[in-house]
Amino acid sequence: MVTYLSERELDTYLFHQGKYYQSYDFMGAHPTTIDGVGGVLFNVWAPSAKEVRVVGSFNNWEGELHPLRKHDRSDIWHGFVAGLNRGDLYKYAIKGPDGSTHLKSDP
Repeated sequence: MVTYLSERELDTYLFHQGKYYQSYDFMGAHPTTIDGVGGVLFNVWAPSAKEVRVVGSFNNWEGELHPLRKHDRSDIWHGFVAGLNRGDLYKYAIKGPDGSTHLKSDP
């Protein structure tokens, strides 16, 4: 039986196998255009997070407007924030298992 993986599924699989040697192409923040809208695509590994949001000067460091979604069957959170540009400052607001939220810079 042949199984076909989407590009995202293959990236995730290789990342978890420790064999994604260009993970910088997948993880982190990447300016892109989706459906004709410019912005930044975020991917972050947060294995014990209950919630992950993107905060920055573009939202007054409040993450309510920019939650990330957990990718199926992985600990990678992802999301797209429209209107951001290369060089915009941001951090991840990560809510841990104990309910406390900590701001973390992108590694």
